[in-house]
Amino acid sequence: MICLEVHMQRINRISSIFSSIASAAIISLGLYGTGAIAQEAPETTNTTSMIPSICASQNSADPNSSVSRFCPKLLQIPVFTVTNADGSPIVTSVPLADGSNQEIGGVFLDPNDAQAFVTSLQERQPELLGQVQVSVLTLAEIYEADRDNHIAHEDPMEFAYVPSRQQLQQAADVFASQNINMERFDGVPLFFATSRVNGGYMTIEQNDESVIPVFFDKSSLDRLITNFGDGETFQNSVQYEVLRLERVLQTMQVLETLEQLDQIVAGTNETPVDETLIPSLPEMMIPEVLAILSQGENNPLAASIALRLQDNELAGNTPLDRVESLLTLELDNLIESGTPSPVWQSIREELDTGLGDTLSQVVFFPSPTSVQFIQDLLNGTDS
Repeated sequence: MICLEVHMQRINRISSIFSSIASAAIISLGLYGTGAIAQEAPETTNTTSMIPSICASQNSADPNSSVSRFCPKLLQIPVFTVTNADGSPIVTSVPLADGSNQEIGGVFLDPNDAQAFVTSLQERQPELLGQVQVSVLTLAEIYEADRDNHIAHEDPMEFAYVPSRQQLQQAADVFASQNINMERFDGVPLFFATSRVNGGYMTIEQNDESVIPVFFDKSSLDRLITNFGDGETFQNSVQYEVLRLERVLQTMQVLETLEQLDQIVAGTNETPVDETLIPSLPEMMIPEVLAILSQGENNPLAASIALRLQDNELAGNTPLDRVESLLTLELDNLIESGTPSPVWQSIREELDTGLGDTLSQVVFFPSPTSVQFIQDLLNGTDS
């Protein structure tokens, strides 16, 4: 039996949320339909009204609101950290090449892994017995804390997401089945499905809306597909896809920071630039620009960016350095002039209509292990 020590206030705050999520997760396994089949799920409890204070303070009418618009999506995912008796996270100091140290806090997706870490820590350091514990948070809280840390501190603590070993193996199996050589998956795998015919996302109906289900546990997606539609024919029509959680979270930060930049440039947000993540945008946007470039010269935007990368005023010898230099130059010009260049505007539109629209349709489903863990915790507390 895993011993999870959390404050009663936190338990009360998350009880209604995760009870509803548990029901939604169970109902989704085999009863939702894709848009093509148009099979609707039974009505589920709307968790929007149960969102705790971390999301409740978000005010769309307040441009200076610092709360993430993705908070309700991330709130549905429980994560587990190791903390001391005061509730402060246990961090590891990792030496860097420049001689400095980087503090890293572990964020576990599987509560059993978190408890195993505590047990191992106490075995190595018996004096910690009773002084360290597993604490439950939501992914929304970690996401917000990570953003705020990077704004407030020059050398912030970094969060390291610890994936379930079982899900890493499941991701490896997906790649192997598709003859993709992936020696090591670096990150937390997320699972979803696309059509083999047109590459479109498999969707489900939730609250009369078409959404893209993304799972932290492949077995949940397996059951959804297996129990779906006309059986084997449908199973053969879909393809499993794997995505890194860390990439999703960074994309969310990029989209939110770009929105904040638009508000500051337009004068509707008075937050100083150095109190935001805007200075980090060039580095944060590199993966997105590289993804555009990978589409080749037949893509007009990719061709425009490739041409700009040949500019002599850009710094750096490697493609990554030159992409960052280009984005830095574009960002500085935008802040100074208040007018985006055609290239910057096109990148924005690409992100908004591509990743932005997709993320707005995504619904994350936690692993059954995490949901059961929360249910056991709440049942034990209630008794």
